[in-house]
Amino acid sequence: MLRISLTLLPLIFFIAFFAYPLFKILIYSFTNSEDTAIYPFAEILTDPYYLGRIWFTVWQAFLSMILALLAGLPIAYIFSKYEFTGKSFLQALTTVPFVMPTIVVAMGFITLFGNDGILNTGLSKFLNLNEPLIKINNSLTIILIAHTFYNYSIIVRIVSSIW
Repeated sequence: MLRISLTLLPLIFFIAFFAYPLFKILIYSFTNSEDTAIYPFAEILTDPYYLGRIWFTVWQAFLSMILALLAGLPIAYIFSKYEFTGKSFLQALTTVPFVMPTIVVAMGFITLFGNDGILNTGLSKFLNLNEPLIKINNSLTIILIAHTFYNYSIIVRIVSSIW
């Protein structure tokens, strides 16, 4: 009996504070009254500007998922199948993305990969270039690098515990 009530409590909380309000918002949005209608939703889904943004978001999420899987699965396999010195330390390092503030991570990526970052400065001096070789500021590439940094650790933790 206690087990059922402990399971029921989060379910009631979820229904009361998430499912019911969301259901009410959807019903209110699709009601045909003067101030609410389905028209704004249809307008967003047919406007080329918003369709472009939606497509970019879906494409970026797909690429982020693939890159996180490519980065996380080999590490998860190694963590689950092999015992080696420093394994627990390396596993602890996978929590770094969750502990560090987002702004610190963003500044770290800009410091490393930005136009005036360490990597570009070093390559420019080594190759005797006047312009940065890697230009990824405000691009899909920097978004994918950041998402891979955050999401590989989720894959490592979940998959290595299952394998």
